[in-house]
Amino acid sequence: MRNALLAAVVMIVLCCAARALHATPVPVGGSASFPFTDGGTFVPPTGDLLDSETRTLDLSYTAPPGKVFGVDEQTSTTVTLTQEVRRDAATGQLVFLYQLDSADEFHAGFEGAMATYTAFGSFLTDVVGDPKAAGMTVSRSPDGSSLLANGGSMGQGRPPTFAVSTDATNFDKNGSLTLELTDEFLVNDPGSPNGTIEAATAMATFNSIFEPAANIEPPPPPSGIPLPPGLWGGFVLLGSCAAFAKLHQLRTMT
Repeated sequence: MRNALLAAVVMIVLCCAARALHATPVPVGGSASFPFTDGGTFVPPTGDLLDSETRTLDLSYTAPPGKVFGVDEQTSTTVTLTQEVRRDAATGQLVFLYQLDSADEFHAGFEGAMATYTAFGSFLTDVVGDPKAAGMTVSRSPDGSSLLANGGSMGQGRPPTFAVSTDATNFDKNGSLTLELTDEFLVNDPGSPNGTIEAATAMATFNSIFEPAANIEPPPPPSGIPLPPGLWGGFVLLGSCAAFAKLHQLRTMT
């Protein structure tokens, strides 16, 4: 009974200590870190769901230069991408969720997991990341177009998951994701039975990713009632006939 009570108290303390991570501004050329050790909890964004998609991403690893994979090595992996676009009820601005999950217990980017998303243009980006097992860092490129999420390495890396709040009010599906995973494999020299454990990387780019987009301004309304092009020729001909008749009348009178 006493042990059960103690366990309940520990659970209450842990639940109270947990806190939701808050978004951190990531300016052009800047970065934000989300350590695994700070006790924060990643909470997916809320708001009106505008669009979402879940799909599988297939990647194949490339052996180190001059090496071949061992005959029993599985050299491909699959990652699940879940992406969402939500509208913040208070501001009307858009929040994007990019969630990557791997069910492969051997090849999931344990030695390196990086995902680059484009394009964010000149929009503001406030990021909150899921630390998972190794913590993560999100950095923005010097031109502001891309966000690079680093999900860690050293045996603790995981495909990164993060959400980014923007000042955009419109979006499209013309963005891209470049995913790079590194894991350890048994490799050997061609024709040699002796193998060693070395790192190999899988990298691929996927299109049709949600991205913020500029608002499309509607064309200005017409200033008057447009006339068919042929009607102007008729007006000219009618005017010419009237002028000719007037000239003929004057000659007859004289």
